[in-house]
Amino acid sequence: MKIMPLSAIIVSLFLFPILSAGAGELAAPLAEAAKSAPDDSLITVVIAFEKGEDGGRLKKEINSEYKSFAERYRAGLERLKKAASESQKKTLEQLRTLEQNGRARNVKSHWIINVVTAEVAVSELEALASQSDVAEIFELPQVSLIEPEDGGAAPYTVGGVETNVTALKADSAWKLGLTGKGRIICSFDTGIQGTHPALYKNWKGHDGDSSAAWFDPIGQQSFPHPIGSGNAYEHGTHTMGIMVGHDDSTGDTIGVALEAKWISAAVIDIVGASIIDAFEWAANPDGDPNTISDIPDVINHSWGISNVSIGCHEYFWEMIDNTEALGIVNIFAAGNLGPNPLTIVNPANRVIDSLDCFAVGNFNLQDDIIINNSSRGPSDCDGISIKPNVVAPGYNIRSSVPNNYYKYRTGTSMAAPHISAAVAILRQYAPNATADEIKEALIESCRPILHEGVSPNNVYGWGFVDIPLALEKLTPPDAPVVRVYSLVDGQMNPGDTVRGTVFLKNYGIDVSLVTGRVTVASPGLELLTPLLNFGSIKRDSISASQEQLIAVIADTVVPGTLLSLNMMIYG
Repeated sequence: MKIMPLSAIIVSLFLFPILSAGAGELAAPLAEAAKSAPDDSLITVVIAFEKGEDGGRLKKEINSEYKSFAERYRAGLERLKKAASESQKKTLEQLRTLEQNGRARNVKSHWIINVVTAEVAVSELEALASQSDVAEIFELPQVSLIEPEDGGAAPYTVGGVETNVTALKADSAWKLGLTGKGRIICSFDTGIQGTHPALYKNWKGHDGDSSAAWFDPIGQQSFPHPIGSGNAYEHGTHTMGIMVGHDDSTGDTIGVALEAKWISAAVIDIVGASIIDAFEWAANPDGDPNTISDIPDVINHSWGISNVSIGCHEYFWEMIDNTEALGIVNIFAAGNLGPNPLTIVNPANRVIDSLDCFAVGNFNLQDDIIINNSSRGPSDCDGISIKPNVVAPGYNIRSSVPNNYYKYRTGTSMAAPHISAAVAILRQYAPNATADEIKEALIESCRPILHEGVSPNNVYGWGFVDIPLALEKLTPPDAPVVRVYSLVDGQMNPGDTVRGTVFLKNYGIDVSLVTGRVTVASPGLELLTPLLNFGSIKRDSISASQEQLIAVIADTVVPGTLLSLNMMIYG
């Protein structure tokens, strides 16, 4: 009997809309800043609209309806662009008029989230906020690099593979021909030395379209280069080395996915660079909605904002949700603010389920223990949800730095790239796997680390990733691919007994004797029907559960809470 794991949100109460603090309002920090600013001064703002795609719902619907990465990508892109086009028209016209009168400038429509960015005169903000289609106007906080510790110069090496790479058993995947070949890794970072011998060959821009492989909104240069000074100057080159680095002339291998191509956006710790622009570029690097050969499989993030500053504010969540709806996995460094609890930085501190804003802690291979300053959970979003999600090597990691050198560095910025590179290897094996299926496989592959007595826990998450085992957790191309298609239910309120029919769709080969074992993934739910039967499901067919799914919602659950059930599918 083949086991096909599926973790799916199939029951939900009303969700509050993303980025909305009440229709037609100025966010409190912006309103406060406007009080002390001259009326004619221009403030850079983000104007969010009432109508748009909900990223979580979009991802669920597209994953259920379409089998291939290409189908899901094109459907998601079309829906996101349509939502933005339909809701922004009136406000854009008003902003263009203000622009002509010198009351606004740099007006830009976005679709990766349904917003318009612009510099607007303080005296015009209230009128803009009063538009019926505007949800909120706010200032996007400046993101900051998660700075690692510099461990000093490292030697050149002839031949050999770094132990941090073999610790994840990447070399075992290579023996199967799984090196990340044909896949693309993206980073949002501080710039990269594109000519470094460990990185030059793998830059995707050698295919002739450099603008689809290097996003430099401030410097406007066409070839990758490091930016800034100190840690920032070296950071992007070091993290990319961990993901793909190898030097053919010496055999020196520092990267996990040594045949993956790389692209990068130079937007972290760079004044004037926009994280919204970076997400929008990464979601369609060549600007052509009909091509997918330019789309990255994963974005590596070594940035964030201390939760002391903004806590669990959802500024970045919709961008992350929407890129993942398009099939792009996001991996985050957890932060270097440990050892105290509740120190995971935003947006890695987000929790809806075990897959959201996938955060990586810093593990010391030498001592088999977490690094002291690796940020800990639980998430400050709710005070109970487990973070980080996983751990990876991040102590004294040897990788590339500018001027063709190598250095040792320590931090979660070094840990996260190991997992981003693992995503490329998993996608090479299962190119149509969804973002959530990739992350589920990573979690299910983990070696539990029991120093805290239980696993998962708020120091090590689910544990240390094993790439070959993660490959086993993914459905191979010639197997049944069964996913939750829909759940028919009614309105749900605290205290209700929910009854619904679950529908599964099979995108792969025919499968028989299909059953689903359902478990509760959220407090506040009591499950009354843990086993559902579906019979046989042919390729591209949909089957309804022979029993109704019945669950009782506790009367203590607050409306707006997202409640989850997991289902393991057997056949």
